[in-house]
Amino acid sequence: MSSNTRTAAWAAPSHAPLTIHAERCIHQRIVHSNCQTCVDVCPQNAWKHDDDGLSLDPDLCDHCGQCVAACPHEALSIAEPAPHVVDRNLVLACERVTGSHAPGGVGIVACLHALSADWVIQQARRHHCGWVQLASADCRACDRAPRSQSLFQRWQPVAQRLGSFAPRLECISPTQWMERTLEAHAPDLARRRLLGRILAPRASTSSPAGLAVSADMTSQRVNLVSYLAKHAHACLKPTLWEPEIDPTRCTACMVCVRLCPQGALEHHTDPLRSGELESIELQHTRCTGCGLCTQVCEHKAITVHEPDVTVRVSQPSQTIALEVLLCSQCKAPFHFPAGKVSDNVKANRFICPICSAGRLHHTQRIVQEFDAAAAPVAPLV
Repeated sequence: MSSNTRTAAWAAPSHAPLTIHAERCIHQRIVHSNCQTCVDVCPQNAWKHDDDGLSLDPDLCDHCGQCVAACPHEALSIAEPAPHVVDRNLVLACERVTGSHAPGGVGIVACLHALSADWVIQQARRHHCGWVQLASADCRACDRAPRSQSLFQRWQPVAQRLGSFAPRLECISPTQWMERTLEAHAPDLARRRLLGRILAPRASTSSPAGLAVSADMTSQRVNLVSYLAKHAHACLKPTLWEPEIDPTRCTACMVCVRLCPQGALEHHTDPLRSGELESIELQHTRCTGCGLCTQVCEHKAITVHEPDVTVRVSQPSQTIALEVLLCSQCKAPFHFPAGKVSDNVKANRFICPICSAGRLHHTQRIVQEFDAAAAPVAPLV
């Protein structure tokens, strides 16, 4: 069987379209969110952010997938590409350098910068490969030139944390890609099915030729953070994202704690003090850098530090000690950073953040709701 025949047999749908998962987008959760990551990275200016929210112009979008890799909330996805496997090397090329080969086929992706770091790790593990060879032309001269981080820039912090256990990314020329693909061979599907049962790979669907291909690919930050947290060697290095709370700005309103989708901000109660002494603890190993906490914090007390490849030592988890107080106005219990209690005293009274902001509060009272239309009408005397 020739190489062209094999490629046609394994081919995925041509030019996989971009899929939007609106329920995951931060704009669906926070009306006034200023997140525009997809807008900033789109090389075709297909994404717009205005007073009406986010919008995508389908006529401008060429489905390169760079917004997919950049979205911190995994709200965008494209079909996962299937790489060639040659001598335990994963071989993949940008469609701009593959000539007459069908885009979306095995070993071809619309844009290499759409790949996530988690995709590199999982594919290398699935195929037992130590190298990922990527073919592209000069990205700087391409109309899809990355406006933000390239694949290699995103991969660098991950590789630094995995050390010798990280797959190696290598740039190859289009000529080398052609030579590598001529050496490609169909995988032993019976052996792969047996190994799949043993290794329990991720849920996937099968292509017409039986090659296991995941249904879609997002930025996969949750998978990446989970993998690094469980890795025996990666856990000795700093996490990819580190949230930090400024105690001088924090009012302990607990909005960030309640909304964090990964539980990176936890509310802890001291069991020895029967709830009198509590704290907010930041779990760095769970943070995916989604920025939801920074969006909901009215006092700008939270920052999330981006990956730093120069740092070699993990920072200790931050803990904010809390006092449990009773609001003198609304009579509701509330939390406040222990060091700021003295700043919250007004005429020897403790005021909760809601009341101190001048918002409406309700005293403790019983309210009965009823249907006025169904209420009996008293006769006129």
